[in-house]
Amino acid sequence: MALTVDHVPYACGDLETTTAELEALGLEPEYGGVHGNGITHMSLLGFADGSYLELISEEEEADHGFWPEHIRADAGPAAWCVRVDDIVEDCTQALTAGWEVHGPLYGAREREDGTLVEWDRAEFGSHENRLLFPFSIEDRTPLSFRVTPTPSVSDGPLTGIEQVVLATDRPERAFSLLDDRYR
Repeated sequence: MALTVDHVPYACGDLETTTAELEALGLEPEYGGVHGNGITHMSLLGFADGSYLELISEEEEADHGFWPEHIRADAGPAAWCVRVDDIVEDCTQALTAGWEVHGPLYGAREREDGTLVEWDRAEFGSHENRLLFPFSIEDRTPLSFRVTPTPSVSDGPLTGIEQVVLATDRPERAFSLLDDRYR
């Protein structure tokens, strides 16, 4: 199964500070809005291939499912996401293969221009290994509502997220799990 990297959430304790750090490098993330949970908000660097780096932070500390411990620790890359054509089929395949599935879960955010962006996502695996696996996403609204190339990167050498590097203390086990899930 070929995987298409959709985005990498980058957990930051303060969205404005992280945005300013990237701007100092000549990369100007665009504010994407508040998620439907009313707690997290995000900015993004969109690339020509439709992938993006999502800077995600909390507007206030509260319960939510978007890597709160990573955000509060200003931990950087927190997860990775792959784009799928049919989230229900993706979940069905995982369930049939014996995987723990959380989803499909509805998600949304409203952009500053008032555009509602909607998607469905699903997470796979046990709590212990869930961050090893990408979560899947299927758009309900056009992908261009969710991401477009950011002007500060559109004419440069950054064209997308092609690879994700995973750090693990058990690489053989990680490879086996990923191979089992995505072959």
